[in-house]
Amino acid sequence: MERSYATVRGDRVTLNGQQFIGPKLTQDMIRTNRGNLAGLNRQKIELRYDPDDIQSGIWAIDPRNEQAIFLTPVTPISMLDDKAASNALEWKRGNMKAVKETYHSMTANAPVLFDPEKYSELNDSKTLAIAAMDNVTVKLSASNNTAEPQSGSKPQQPLISDEEYRSLVAAKITLEPITRERSKAVYLSPRHRYESLLAARNANKKISADDFAFMADFESDMTDEQAEYFASHVRMNKKQ
Repeated sequence: MERSYATVRGDRVTLNGQQFIGPKLTQDMIRTNRGNLAGLNRQKIELRYDPDDIQSGIWAIDPRNEQAIFLTPVTPISMLDDKAASNALEWKRGNMKAVKETYHSMTANAPVLFDPEKYSELNDSKTLAIAAMDNVTVKLSASNNTAEPQSGSKPQQPLISDEEYRSLVAAKITLEPITRERSKAVYLSPRHRYESLLAARNANKKISADDFAFMADFESDMTDEQAEYFASHVRMNKKQ
């Protein structure tokens, strides 16, 4: 048999202008990551074929275990051929179903990383948020730390499920570092930063440990004139 090499594109390879596709996905293939081309996307693999009978199919050598995968020619589909289009769609749906079922079976016993039912504050926030959308006044029960509608208001049906709420909270937590980074103050110069931090300290605002360290370092390099300037600046602010 002849030998050639081709790069996997999705679940297909092209040889002599003809596309070839691997077998239909099964849960075992996905779970063990073998016997298919889907796990080899963008990798160059070895092909074996009979040049006199290439339309009968070719073989791909799986680099993960050196086993051969039989590939069949892909027949171009005409949009006017309803049966061929339906078969191709059914093939794709079968592969998607195999991936979905394998994912669910492999994650069925995975521990829940976040369970909003265990946190009363989050439960209260969820109930308050839902009620606020419908202009319903609620009160928090001191006995069980859960939010309950006041008398006279109709019980509200949850607008989002626990799974959706869990996803929203997880997304917010994920975005917190990015939001925090974007909200950092931008200073024109070290002097500008020191003046801003000095004003914040005089206003009894919270200053981070890094900012305190910067102020101490800046003050250690001050000239007598600079020290007198900032001292007078502090005195003037106190008089105001």
